[in-house]
Amino acid sequence: MTHNPCQGALLADNGHVRVYAASLRPGVPTAHVVARLLEADPAVPARFGVAHTPEGIPFLEVPGGGDDPLPSISVSHSRSLVAVAVAPSGCPVGVDAETTGRDRQLRRVAPRFLSGAQLPRWSADPAMLLRAWTLKEALYKAALTPGLPMDEIPLPEEGEGSVELRGRRYATAVLPSPYADNVISLAYLADSSFNV
Repeated sequence: MTHNPCQGALLADNGHVRVYAASLRPGVPTAHVVARLLEADPAVPARFGVAHTPEGIPFLEVPGGGDDPLPSISVSHSRSLVAVAVAPSGCPVGVDAETTGRDRQLRRVAPRFLSGAQLPRWSADPAMLLRAWTLKEALYKAALTPGLPMDEIPLPEEGEGSVELRGRRYATAVLPSPYADNVISLAYLADSSFNV
């Protein structure tokens, strides 16, 4: 499936959290694609900018400030796509997109990001290992805890569902990607008002 880099596909919308993706073509700045994806979201104000915390976490800002709370966002990109997640203000969200074909690299680092209990199941085949990596990356972003050891991040039983991390419950999902060579995972703080 081919997409214009300035347009994107809505991959998920549960009424609260939305995920968009668009192809990333050589020479097109990632920031340009991110801005176009965010412009498509109804909760994002017409005039916005994307800034980053000192830890590199992206957030929305409105030039000149504003009184309305802004949605939470998360951004990820692989060699060939950009993914953006948008959640209600105060709902931490994480999205991760990775290109397939990283089997050797992921097998080499698997003992560092998978716990001893997770290693046998999640490293059984390349597809499972890539899912584990993207789920953990998405959860790491949603947890907003710089320095959180990756092997301490739990994984859901079936790749989707919810997990408890540091006393908070997070919903997770591996999203269907219109881009065959990519895996996209989502995690966000799940409570009674954000549950799918």
